[in-house]
Amino acid sequence: QGSNGCCDSGDGPSLAIPGSHIDELELSLRWDFILVALLRGNDYLPTLECQIEPGNLWGGYLRWRHNQSPLEGLVCLEGDIVGNGPGTSSREASEGADSDPARPGDCLTLRKALLADFMSFCGGSGSPPPPPPGAAA
Repeated sequence: QGSNGCCDSGDGPSLAIPGSHIDELELSLRWDFILVALLRGNDYLPTLECQIEPGNLWGGYLRWRHNQSPLEGLVCLEGDIVGNGPGTSSREASEGADSDPARPGDCLTLRKALLADFMSFCGGSGSPPPPPPGAAA
């Protein structure tokens, strides 16, 4: 993406269209980003007490996800069924791959086992996963 939310194309910058198709992995990262941002705390919510500094929580999440759950995020559409293949929701399996990954009115839920694993990682139980390849140590 270019500056100011524009996407660079061959003919110069163009605005990203709201509601345009976003693939399911990117949408999953966006939902998880919102959750992790809430865990970092704000004026109304306390910071998650953990081994990772609040400012580094997103980076810690990305390391955890890269090693533990690259295809599934902490947040998903309610009713998603694991087992339809990587990144495939139960709705896509029934409606076809051309359906949007999320629509207005959809409910979100947390994948409890993954959330528990991420919370254990944040709490320092077990050894933290190594940084992704190419990342500075």
